[in-house]
Amino acid sequence: MVNTTHICKSSCLIISCMLLFLSGCSPIPNMPGLRSPDQSLNIHNQAEPLLRQTSWWKSLGDPQLNKLIDQALVHSPDIHQAQARIEKAQAYAVQMGAALEPSVTADLTVQETKQSYFNGIPKSAVPKGLKDNAKATLNFNYEFDFWGQNKAIEKTAQMNADIELLQKDQVELMLATAITSNYIQLNEWYQQQAVYKKMLNTYQQMIQLQQERLKTGIDGKQPMLTTQSMVAQTKSQATEIQSEIQKTTIVIQTLTGLPYQAHKIYQPKLSKRVLLKLPKTIQANLMAYRPDIQAALIALQANAYKIGVARTAFYPNVNLNGYVGHQSLELKNFFNPESLIASFGPAIHLPIFQTRQLTGAYQSAYADYNLSLACYEKSVLQALQETNQSMIQIHALTKQLMTAKQDLSYAHSNATLAHSLYQQGLTTKLATLQSHLDVLSKQKIIQSLNNQLIISKISLTKALGGSLHIMKQIHRGIST
Repeated sequence: MVNTTHICKSSCLIISCMLLFLSGCSPIPNMPGLRSPDQSLNIHNQAEPLLRQTSWWKSLGDPQLNKLIDQALVHSPDIHQAQARIEKAQAYAVQMGAALEPSVTADLTVQETKQSYFNGIPKSAVPKGLKDNAKATLNFNYEFDFWGQNKAIEKTAQMNADIELLQKDQVELMLATAITSNYIQLNEWYQQQAVYKKMLNTYQQMIQLQQERLKTGIDGKQPMLTTQSMVAQTKSQATEIQSEIQKTTIVIQTLTGLPYQAHKIYQPKLSKRVLLKLPKTIQANLMAYRPDIQAALIALQANAYKIGVARTAFYPNVNLNGYVGHQSLELKNFFNPESLIASFGPAIHLPIFQTRQLTGAYQSAYADYNLSLACYEKSVLQALQETNQSMIQIHALTKQLMTAKQDLSYAHSNATLAHSLYQQGLTTKLATLQSHLDVLSKQKIIQSLNNQLIISKISLTKALGGSLHIMKQIHRGIST
């Protein structure tokens, strides 16, 4: 039978002796305290918990756009890659967590063995020829996590999995904004195509009138040639618009992750309501909801844990190992109680002459933390830049749109007056057609400004992370 009392006494003696050598372990170098993010860039101090991204694009009221983005979130290779990275990171976290639990394995070997007659044992005592040799053991191993090293490693792995989840959110946000922006651009191309058709129709009417005036000698040929030149120019622009429609359609179809021409994209039918009601300024901490900034913050925290892991490498490592089983030279004796074998006791590792190696790893962990801190602050600065640029663009486009609408109002008044004068015989039909062309030209400008304004608001939505919480705050007009 195994003398467990003797094993316990021996284990305690070994542990006591090894702990005496702790003073000989590699000294831990003095390192400066961890630097926190700059106060002006620490946007998470007042931020509420992150909310999941929502279908903000549905506020545009276009079922086709909703379907395209839904398809992209399922079929896009970028989404598949992000999901694969999540699964890999989660699997690694499970793997790292296994170090916190006891390990139990079983081994079984059966061999034909012939021993040497000249191996320090009298020849007469060595079994002759090949003999059956069997060994079966149940093995046990447990690492005491006295310093929290394994727990920190598991926590870091879980944080990396969280980072990958946020990276997928970022991919979804980028896909949604890219598809929506291109969809708005596609809407503008269709609107301009419709305007050019109206302009061509007006030019054709003008040419008919100019031909009649040429025949009667009222006008020369130059006015008609000028109009014909405008027709050619407008047709060229219309052809270019058609090409842009096709190219933008291909871009959108590619973003959905489905093969080109797998589905037809029709002319957008957007709601006429405003996408967002924006305040003059936006709180900086709203950018804390951006997935990339959240990921950068978690990466910073994970690297702080890695510093702790590197520090624990200077401490002794204690494992408890053991096995129990049977071993015999012949199979007939395998289950004999006297074939029992067992081993049980601690294993201690002390890093005594590893100062340079451990110090280098410790300093490297500090450098990784400082690098992730710089990445976090850069992400915040980038978010602030994108948000401010979007806000400036939105306010500028809003002012331009107001001016353009006023200009269109004047053009409408002029067209109405020209029509009235024509009805009274005080002006020509050509003057009314020319005033109509002016109206169409102003309408085209307003359509372009409207679409640019929506795209700028989409850029702002992306800059703020596309969160439902953010959208609600913006609608309430919160500002700093």
